[in-house]
Amino acid sequence: MGKCFGGKEVFVLGKMVILTLCTIAACSFAQKDSGQNGPVEKVNQEKYPFHCGDAVGISVLPDTAAFLSGQFPIDDDGCIDLPIVGRKPVTSITPEELVNYIKNSYVQYMRYSSVRVQPLIRLELMGGFQRPGFYYFSPHTSFWEVFRMAGAPIREDGIEKLKINRAGAIIDFDPILSVQNTKSLRQMGILSGDQIRVTVQPLKTTWEGFKDDVLPVISLALSVAATTLTAYISYEAFSKGRP
Repeated sequence: MGKCFGGKEVFVLGKMVILTLCTIAACSFAQKDSGQNGPVEKVNQEKYPFHCGDAVGISVLPDTAAFLSGQFPIDDDGCIDLPIVGRKPVTSITPEELVNYIKNSYVQYMRYSSVRVQPLIRLELMGGFQRPGFYYFSPHTSFWEVFRMAGAPIREDGIEKLKINRAGAIIDFDPILSVQNTKSLRQMGILSGDQIRVTVQPLKTTWEGFKDDVLPVISLALSVAATTLTAYISYEAFSKGRP
């Protein structure tokens, strides 16, 4: 005969079933929400490309408002400091909205209303570049433009020694392929705040490499061998001299 469950057992069993169903429903919702947030977040970043810590590049052509052309850093409040009009929040507006704002704000200073804005990311170019430092670049800039701004690496093999550091971690990166192809910084996965570093150590000649790297090892080995031999000879002499 089958076992009969009492009221307490039925209550516990029902509670377990309900808990299991709730867990399954929560997981399904989380997966669905995760699948939807990725594209939405990407769309928002493309629609609102200006972020704190980066910059806005503004160019006015023809050059009727030279004071307005330049790079304007975005502060921690999400604002840029424009000439004459002052601070303007940009992290929650589109490039088109910013262009319209500039045209309306500087209408009396610009004979022509040809205004172009673009988001700029910040990169730290350190080490063996001709002109190391902190730079702003468009995410659509190629690596060729990065080298043009910072100067080619001092070492002939500097490109091979190039590393990308992100928050203390080295990013998997093929520098030779990245320079040879025409991909943009964005397509290469380079993010704002990345540190691009080339070794500053000068390229050594064969003799310098031998003198600095190999010769010390040989000297140490000879010293250890001489010390060992001396100790062995002393031990043998001591052994033969004992009665």
